[in-house]
Amino acid sequence: MSKERRAPGDGSIRVLPSGKIEFTVSHEYPDGTRARKRFYGETQKDAKDKYRKWLTENQKPEETSDTFEYRVNTWYKLYKEPNISPGSAHNYNLYIGHLIEAFGVKKFASIKPYDIQAFYAANNKKSKSAINYYTIVLRAVFRLAEKSGDIRRNPMDSVEVTVPEEKEAKAFSKNDVEEIIQYAEKDPFGFAILTALYTGMRPGELAGLMWSDIDFKNQIITIRRTTGRVEGGYGIREQTKTKRIRQVVIFPDLVEVLKSQYQTESNIGYVLHDRNGKWLSPDQLRRRYEAFFRRLNKRLADEGKQAVKIMSPHKCRHTFGTYLLAGGANIRAVQNMLGHASLSTTQKYTHVDIEEGRRNITKLAY
Repeated sequence: MSKERRAPGDGSIRVLPSGKIEFTVSHEYPDGTRARKRFYGETQKDAKDKYRKWLTENQKPEETSDTFEYRVNTWYKLYKEPNISPGSAHNYNLYIGHLIEAFGVKKFASIKPYDIQAFYAANNKKSKSAINYYTIVLRAVFRLAEKSGDIRRNPMDSVEVTVPEEKEAKAFSKNDVEEIIQYAEKDPFGFAILTALYTGMRPGELAGLMWSDIDFKNQIITIRRTTGRVEGGYGIREQTKTKRIRQVVIFPDLVEVLKSQYQTESNIGYVLHDRNGKWLSPDQLRRRYEAFFRRLNKRLADEGKQAVKIMSPHKCRHTFGTYLLAGGANIRAVQNMLGHASLSTTQKYTHVDIEEGRRNITKLAY
């Protein structure tokens, strides 16, 4: 058995005991990794021809020279954009923009694990949502390239991603709830605050609520739409965030509050609306929410009492869920009422879920 050495890069030739020729070459992939490849033939020419054929089929130099920006935008247009809502599209475009700022001009195949690890280190203060979006995009783009043979190894396989812990949802204190309820009875926007506090509706769902969604006889609100991003901006989306219709029972005292409001505004479709009867945008809803708490805190200050900390409109939702669970409500029923996507529920609640919520919702105000 003999072995013939060639110049570096030309590989080596070995004659096997069978008489066949083995051609071994050290091949460098576009991502910088190297591996020995072996090809066999009856003659040296046959073995080398097989290598050249493999090289032509697998190297794809015109693709591996693409930039990260080109690759990530192509992935988004082909695989992600056609299947997501306008709201999700906004988020993907936002976070893909961050990734392009970091990696955009780099040759896609040249990006190493330490490049990506450095990106995460520089963004370790970002929210859990942001980190999740970055990771979804990076894993998908590099996985696609790996499956296509454009890179030999997925750099994300060697990256350690630390996702920030979810901040615990804060609820209004018992004292805050009592002050809010007492003041809401006198404030023109109070009925909206009480509706949010006693139903756990998302702000967008509250903005999309119509009088026809309220069953006063059975004391049930059906949540079937929300406001959110649509083509061209914000608008009404005829489905909730989780694309499920759900129902919540109405706290008895809230029924009377809503009935009183209905008597004066039954001719207007939306429960919350501007002076023209149009649904409230997220900014309009937030401004009215914050204005309510400013008025409340002014009154508390006049009475020498401690102010209620103004948080996002979601705080009413957090309070609803927190107090129901603290009052002993079944966790599955509460999750159903909040419309969490993690539940494997049908679009309509069972009678048991509705009654479970009805029995426990009175515990919200202790």
